[in-house]
Amino acid sequence: MAVLQKGKSAENPFWGENINLITGLDPLGLQVTSEATYATMLPGLSNLTNRLRYYGFYCWLIDFYFKKEKKGNQTEQYRFIRRAELLIALLMQTERKNITQITGSLFASNLINNETSGIYDLAAGADKDSGNERTYWKYPSGAFGQYYFGAMQALALTIRSENDEGDIGWYSYQLNEYWQFACGLIFYGTLRYLEDLHTEIYLPKLIFEFSELIENEINIGKNITLENYIASISETENEFLEQINRNNTAQETAKIGFNLLFKLYESNKEQLPQIKEFISRNGIIREGNMVDGLLVITNHLQNNIQDFISFFIHKNIIYRHQMVALRKMGNGTQATNKFMVGSCWRQQDLFVCSKR
Repeated sequence: MAVLQKGKSAENPFWGENINLITGLDPLGLQVTSEATYATMLPGLSNLTNRLRYYGFYCWLIDFYFKKEKKGNQTEQYRFIRRAELLIALLMQTERKNITQITGSLFASNLINNETSGIYDLAAGADKDSGNERTYWKYPSGAFGQYYFGAMQALALTIRSENDEGDIGWYSYQLNEYWQFACGLIFYGTLRYLEDLHTEIYLPKLIFEFSELIENEINIGKNITLENYIASISETENEFLEQINRNNTAQETAKIGFNLLFKLYESNKEQLPQIKEFISRNGIIREGNMVDGLLVITNHLQNNIQDFISFFIHKNIIYRHQMVALRKMGNGTQATNKFMVGSCWRQQDLFVCSKR
């Protein structure tokens, strides 16, 4: 069996360029609804808000630039910002190395380790407009343009007044976070089970065997419908989360994910149409949102649990992850795929093995 280590085939010839594997934080692509929701509820809020020091730094930096440069020039401004970001990274790596989340810190650390004179060429490490690719940051306008500009623009131009729908909006955000966490548990459990096999496996066989293990873990009768099982769940969402620990088997982890999924449906099934109307009207609905995901359960209420588990793992976990991974690889060169899938003559004849 071929093994990938750091993007290279360790045992067999690999007829292609080495790939750059990254772990990724949203392997099923389900958090985009949450991101759109909090961006609407709090304009300017992002996953960079905890780096608030940069907001003040960029305000000072841009003000200083226009005091220094009387004519606006995009190329010169990008160059100015990029050099300043690299300078900050060098200063922090020299004087405050324990401070984390500094843009370009790894590049600056390598630069410091390789330059014994203590003199650094900011132009060589930051200027991208000359075609130099060995710089601290790939994006032309630096981390400022890639991550901070949108949030700062929102803070400067948008005022969000209090409204009657504020609590509906945050509830929608929380629901989507629970939804993507439940799916993430199922995804993790599937990967754990696949990794424990240590071999390739026919995809339908993988799904059938793992769904059977999950159903056995749930420990109910074979003739119980999904609707009856959901109605019998008494635990709260937080109680399911408290069951998670590192010693859980693959099927135990997936069982918690499915139970959380079922609880979310049972607690919100009456409100799902209103929530969908809210996120649609406010322009924060995204493909993979929690409402569409939970409404799928409605079509399977009279099925047995294993049938639904098999369906969900197949369509909402494996196929969805494949879609996200292929989309990301199509937009660049980073491989985010956690499965290696080889197809036979027909599309449904698939063998799947875990990424090593």
